[in-house]
Amino acid sequence: AEQAQMKLLAAQVYRDRLWAKNEAKGAGEAGEESKAQGGKSLKWLYEVTLRKAQGAVKLARSAEDRPILASALQTLGYILFFDHRFQDTMQTAEEALALFQEVGDKPGEVSTMALIGQSHLQKGDRAAARTVLDDAAKLAKDAGDEHG
Repeated sequence: AEQAQMKLLAAQVYRDRLWAKNEAKGAGEAGEESKAQGGKSLKWLYEVTLRKAQGAVKLARSAEDRPILASALQTLGYILFFDHRFQDTMQTAEEALALFQEVGDKPGEVSTMALIGQSHLQKGDRAAARTVLDDAAKLAKDAGDEHG
C-alpha cells in the first residue's frame, strides 16, 4: 500500500507537470520551459506519467487498498483524458467512481464525476456532460464540498 501511495504521488506530480507544460505550450512559452525541463518533450512526459499512473493502479490492486486504488484510477483517467482516449477514460473513471462511492469519499466522487463530464464534452456530447456535471454539483453542495 505504501508503494502504491508513493507511485500515485509521483503520477500526480507528473500529471500536474504534464498539464502545466501543455498550457505553456499553448501560451507560446514551451521553448523556455522545455529548456528548464532538460529538453524533454510533451510526448515523453505523457508516456512517463502514464506509466507511473498505471503502476500505481497495479500496486493498489495488489495491496487491495480501495481508497488508493480509487485515487490511482482517477489520476489514470485524467491522463487518458489528456490523450483524448474517451473509452479508456470513461472505463477508468467509472471504476474509480464506484470505488469512491463504496468508501464514502464524496470529494472523490465529485471530482471523478467532473472528469466524466469533461470526457463527455471532449467527445461532443453536451447533454450527457450537463447531466453528469449537474449531478456532481448537487452532490458537492449536499456534501459541503466547496471546492467541488
